[in-house]
Amino acid sequence: RSTSLDLQTIEQDSAAGHPPLYYSIMFPAYELSAGSSMESQLYFLRMIGVIFFVALIAVAYRFAVLLFPDTPYFQAGIPLLMTLHPQLAFVSAGVMNETLLTLLFTLFLYQLCVFCLKDQSLRRAVIIGLIVGLGMLTKTSFIVAYPAGLAVLAVLFVLLVTVGQALMPV
Repeated sequence: RSTSLDLQTIEQDSAAGHPPLYYSIMFPAYELSAGSSMESQLYFLRMIGVIFFVALIAVAYRFAVLLFPDTPYFQAGIPLLMTLHPQLAFVSAGVMNETLLTLLFTLFLYQLCVFCLKDQSLRRAVIIGLIVGLGMLTKTSFIVAYPAGLAVLAVLFVLLVTVGQALMPV
């Protein structure tokens, strides 16, 4: 095989791991900054990543409230620790799909917990399915959500069969 074929295969494999959602979201922002210097465009696109980061912190707060309803220190501390996490801040300040991926996976885990603890409705299951779909459209590594979701469903099924009811609401 020739080197050019190897490079073409690598490019195709790399592109396959980066589906279009993140880039579709970023394209309008890129177009809004058209005509600016390259540096200005980069900062403008980084601001979109900061928006995803702020949304991630908001989801972390809701997650903390759900898991620790009587512990305000945890409710404030968990989002604060996430804000101060250097690698998370680094990724969020860049122009890369990991920012949206992290937000969607955290939202997925939050919705799974809501599903288990409070709301085992079809509506909640559809929301979880939509998040998984959006995650797969962001990056193929979101596939780890499938075993996590199936494990939760298996535990709920076992509880329904053995106990006769799902988890009690918090």
